[in-house]
Amino acid sequence: MNRIFSHKSFALLMFISTSYALSLVILALAFSYYLDHYKINDVLYDVKYEFLLINDYDLILEYLDDLARSNSTQDIATLCEESHDALNSIQYYLRQIGTKLSRYGQSSTSLSEQDFDYLKREYYLLQLKEYFILRKVKNYCKNQNVTIILFFFKKNDDNSLIMGRVLSEVAISLNNTYVLSFDGEYEDVFMLNLLKKRYNITRKELPVFIINDRKYTELYNVDEVLKLIYNSKGIEHNTTHY
Repeated sequence: MNRIFSHKSFALLMFISTSYALSLVILALAFSYYLDHYKINDVLYDVKYEFLLINDYDLILEYLDDLARSNSTQDIATLCEESHDALNSIQYYLRQIGTKLSRYGQSSTSLSEQDFDYLKREYYLLQLKEYFILRKVKNYCKNQNVTIILFFFKKNDDNSLIMGRVLSEVAISLNNTYVLSFDGEYEDVFMLNLLKKRYNITRKELPVFIINDRKYTELYNVDEVLKLIYNSKGIEHNTTHY
């Protein structure tokens, strides 16, 4: 009788243990799903808001086009000055999206490859839209003295990490300097491929950065990059600028 009871107790214990373990697995899966869902929505909110900012600025550009056709030089200068904060807002939210994608992509509970690739593509499209906005601003708003830096990096590469930090410091050190960063090996955005083709960027030479349409493939420190920027504008570099 004791032996039968013992077998039943053991079976019951095994059932409880198995059920408990299964419950933990289900809870872990549910939490992981919730976490991924939160991450996606977190980034998507910023993406949607960024699209609103960019669409708003597109209207400013249309107005600039209209003023240019009317040769309203003074009005163009005034609009450039008044819309400067809107341009900085675009850059601020782009940085937010980039930071979150970098953090989520490296976390132990990372997004699925499909979800991450979708968000990454959205991010690159937003950066490309900003790139063309900046080119127009650079053309119309001479008083803004805009500097555009395109940075093409390689994933999990020490030189890319070093150069990325340097360019980030440059953007902080120098007003109206905008750094747009792209995975140089990413090929799923057609416009990005066209830019790489335009500047003849190959995987072998990554990381690469472009300052005002000029290509650089070596590693530089902050002061050296600032010097490159000033030289591209015909201005003598002074280290007191940062």
